[in-house]
This record gives sequence, C-alpha cells and structure tokens, in this order.
Amino acid sequence: MSISRATSTWWPERPARTGKFPTPVGRAEYAPPMPRRLVALIAAVVVVVVGAVLIGLAAFGGDDHGRRPDYVAERPEPVSSGAGSLQWSADGSQLYVVDAAGIDVFSGTPLEFAERIEWARPNQVATWSADRAKVALSSNEPGVELWDIESREELPALDAGGGSAAPAWSPDGETIAIAGAGGDGDDVVTVDPRTGDELDGFDVFERGIQVLGIAWPTPDRIIAVSYNSVTAIDPGTGEIVWAHSAQPDNLVVASAEAGAVADGDGRVYTLDDGTELGHVSVVSYVKALDWSPDGSWLMASGDDDRPQLWETAAAETTHEYPSWEPYKAGVAWSPDSQLVAIPDLYDRRLMIADVNSDDDDGSDELWIPEDVVLTDTAWSPAGDRLVAVGEGHIVFVWAIAG
Repeated sequence: MSISRATSTWWPERPARTGKFPTPVGRAEYAPPMPRRLVALIAAVVVVVVGAVLIGLAAFGGDDHGRRPDYVAERPEPVSSGAGSLQWSADGSQLYVVDAAGIDVFSGTPLEFAERIEWARPNQVATWSADRAKVALSSNEPGVELWDIESREELPALDAGGGSAAPAWSPDGETIAIAGAGGDGDDVVTVDPRTGDELDGFDVFERGIQVLGIAWPTPDRIIAVSYNSVTAIDPGTGEIVWAHSAQPDNLVVASAEAGAVADGDGRVYTLDDGTELGHVSVVSYVKALDWSPDGSWLMASGDDDRPQLWETAAAETTHEYPSWEPYKAGVAWSPDSQLVAIPDLYDRRLMIADVNSDDDDGSDELWIPEDVVLTDTAWSPAGDRLVAVGEGHIVFVWAIAG
C-alpha cells in the first residue's frame, strides 16, 4: 500500500448564509501543509503499534514474566477429563500426561502427541514405580488400577487399596503396598502387581484407625501414617521399628538418598530409627513436600504462601521465597538437584531457583500465558528440558542450557 500526497482540492460553490454575517461565495484551492500530513501519519503509526502491543500483552498475560516457551505441544483435540500430571519415561524419550480418564503420550524431539490410553475407571492419583515403567491409579473409591506403561499392558486390578491412601511401590518396582481393610484385618498389604496376589499384611494401628498415607523408600522400611501417628515397618519381619505421635494428615514423602521421611506436620525423621531431624517451619498446614533427587534438599509449602527450602545436612530452612504464591502443582527438581522450578499460579509464572544462590527471587523466570492454569511441572531425565502442563493438556517446553 502506498500513500501519495494530493495536489489540490476545492470546496464547491454554495449560497451565502442568511443573517448578520454572510459567508463569502467562491472557489478556493486547498492543500494541507506537509506538517499536518506528517502528524497524521505518525499518529496512525503510533495507534497501530500501541494496538499491536496491547493485543500482544492481552494474549501473553500482561506483563512480561520472563522467557517464553521454546515451543508448545498439544493433543489434536482438547480433553475434558480434568487436570493432568506429568511423568517422563526413564530414558526421556516419552512424556506422559495423566488425567482422570487416561494418559496422553508425547514423544520425539520436539515433543508431539503420539497416542492416548484410556483407563478402565475414573482415577485421581497416579503413583509411579521408581523405574517409571508402571503406574498405580487410585481414587476415593476402593480399588487400584495397575498398568505397565512401558509395554502398554493392563495388569490385574486390585479390589483393596485406594480410598484415602495412595499406594506405594517397592524400590525395585516388583511389589506394591496398599491400604488394607483395617479393623480386624491388616492395615497395610503388599501385593504382586503381575498376579494381584497378596504377599503379606501388617497390623499397624489400633482398631478403627485408618491408614492415610504410605511410602516405601528402602527395601526394609514401609512408612504408614494416620491422623495421629507416623509408623515405620520392616516388611521383612513385619515388626514396627519406630512410631511417633504426630498430625501428618495424609502427606508423607520419604527419600532413600536422604535417609529420611517428612510428614504433613513438617517434621523430618530418620528412616533407620525415627530420630527427629528437625521441623520445616511453615506457619500452618503443609500443602506440598518434594525431596531433591540426591536427598540434600526438601522443598515445602504451607498456608503462609512461602515456599521453604530445607537443607538435610544442616537440618534447617536455608531459603524462603516470599514473593511466590502457594504452589499446588508441585515443584520440579533438576536431575543434579541444583535447580528447582517453582510455579507461581497466581502470577502465571515459573521461577527457577538455584539452591546455591542467596537470591530468594530465583535466578530465572519463565513465562506462562495468562489464561492457562498449570497443573504440573517436570524436568527431563537429562536435565535439558523443563515442561509444564496446563488444563486441556497443553504442554509448554523450555530448553535448559547445561
């Protein structure tokens, strides 16, 4: 499109007005001076630029909250089965996005949607084996659905388990521990996932006390929690090794590398003999706990809206991140345990924090679109990619330099 300057124009003849001040009649040559045309042109350009900026900001979430994704991976059509959680395959070749009705598989570089596997029944919690080959699916209803995702094989479903306590895989992934019937029966039961046969059972709590959480960090320790206690069992002998009165709710996370377990009360104990190492100083209810891969760090978040970084060796909180809203999607640790990605769901951003830095605002910020609610984040096994998933299974991918 070109813009040319008109050479002349004129006003047509018209009769004089009636009244006290008549208007002269005649022809007049009119050529707007150049400055006016330049002003008009500049104003038009400014309007276009400002409009584009406003449209861009509206599309990308207002203020620039950091580095945008390198690319976005999407399934062919949106899903309506709820939020998704993330897990990488052990070799990093596939990314699994799990929802209540099934699992979407993304593969390749860049990631592309490959296939979907439908569950037999609606599920809410996915618990993966350490080798990331098997997944146990549970909900508030009794029963556990089992899959070998690596071979795409559905394993025998379990009638027991589920309910308030998600199952826990043994360290080698060959056995699974589930909540038993309680009462006169066993509180915790171990099962062969290939056959569905019960292997052993443990009476942990007093009659009428319900199992709310299970962890199986080492071959000789199963941790079970109820509303008022944390208990360690030796599955080889069936003996209770140690127990503490506490209020852990249903949250328990254990780390073989740290040799420790943390509960929903923010208290940390040794796996071996239950010695209390310390207390993560969140103000009130703990919402999330995540151990680093090497067990050196524990990230915790509570109702005080400040993620806390707790160092295992020092047995104390070393960092707080006061400018970040509570995270419900959980954090993602880099494989070398040096970086942790913390979602800020209120401001739609991700912060990458360096555990060796004194900067409590993080070392990098990653951008998330304003209309996307994140449900999970995950670091690739090689540490070269960080992914986040939003509702509808939109996967955002950032390349991370080594």
